[in-house]
Amino acid sequence: MTPEPTAADQPGYFELLRRPELGRPIIIQVVVMMGFGMALPMLPLYARSLGASIAAAGLFASMFGLVRLVMDLGGGALVDRFGERWIATIGLAIYGTGTLVCGFAPKFPLAVTGWALGGAGSAMFFAAQFSYVIKASPKELMARALSVFYTSFNAGLIAGGVLTGVLINLGGITAPIRTYGVMLLLASASYRRIVPEVDRRAEKEAEAREDLDAPPGKRFGFLLELFKTRGFLMVMLVQFSYMFMVTAVFDTLVPLFGKETLGLTEAGVGIVFGVAIAAEFLVLYPTGLLADRRGRRIVMIPGLIFLIFTTSSLGFATGSLLLFILIAFHGVASGVAGVPPGAMLADISPEGRSGTMVGAFRFTGDLAFFIGPLAAGYLADHSGFRNAFIICALPLALALAAVIRTPETSTLKDAEEVPIPAL
Repeated sequence: MTPEPTAADQPGYFELLRRPELGRPIIIQVVVMMGFGMALPMLPLYARSLGASIAAAGLFASMFGLVRLVMDLGGGALVDRFGERWIATIGLAIYGTGTLVCGFAPKFPLAVTGWALGGAGSAMFFAAQFSYVIKASPKELMARALSVFYTSFNAGLIAGGVLTGVLINLGGITAPIRTYGVMLLLASASYRRIVPEVDRRAEKEAEAREDLDAPPGKRFGFLLELFKTRGFLMVMLVQFSYMFMVTAVFDTLVPLFGKETLGLTEAGVGIVFGVAIAAEFLVLYPTGLLADRRGRRIVMIPGLIFLIFTTSSLGFATGSLLLFILIAFHGVASGVAGVPPGAMLADISPEGRSGTMVGAFRFTGDLAFFIGPLAAGYLADHSGFRNAFIICALPLALALAAVIRTPETSTLKDAEEVPIPAL
């Protein structure tokens, strides 16, 4: 009998990073997120400098997200056909070109067009990255590998925020955006040289290419077949609810509540974000370790319960200190609940179809990304911040019910074909 692996046999955080198939794409990921952290805060101010109204300035974020949403499913199919490394390279090139067009645009409409083009490249790149990590990671290390992957987002955003002020002092308000464009093009030029090839399971990829060459109706039919995959609807609902929470609560309600109700300055709001990101960062890897050793549901269920509680509680903060404490707990809950969905997706993804599955996963998340701020703003205007926080926790409650009703996904592929309740 083969002995069970001990803790000493299991790779730790830095051991995983030293693996070329994980550490090298993460280097690229940190660079991309660092640039995003530099450019994103400047976009509304840049729009205003080009003569746009405050309402029109919102087009930057919405157009980027809308184009990315449209491209998600197509980007996933391209990954299945041409491979992760090629699509990531092309996506970065498109992303970088669009960002440079945005940064050098003399007029606002061209700037919006360039940033929207960047959204298309972003969809291709992130679909390829996610699919690559899923394919390159052993099943028994999947949640840990994804937790390490997710930490690159936090690390990049933190580093980008630090560099923003330096670049503005050196080159003005457009400097972060233009620098980001150059960084993306350099990442595109080096991606295939840095990131090693991953096993594409040739026979499965051949089947995928045959289907992709088929008429659109047949390709769309395969997309519909994903709904028959056990656990698919649960994973999509969890992803939607989680991303809705991120954009509605963390990105929209928290800064508005902190500034307008508690009187925080812009710097104070920045500290709130920093506390949440740091708290989330600390729990990502331990969460992945637990999800690999004990299963996804045993992590996801308490994580969602904790996240529902912290999300609903934020509106009850009566001062900045209490908000800092609550947002720290919220960051921990977000980290615990944020790791399992990607691992669940990897558990149920058909071989040779991880790109399409990732495309659907990202489409669901980007749909929530688009809807979340609109819903949060409406709720805050019509029912107040406290009720808005509580209502925005309701999708998480639906996701919790779905997870409770679905079997453990890490054993779904090996289990006998038995029916499970429909969601």
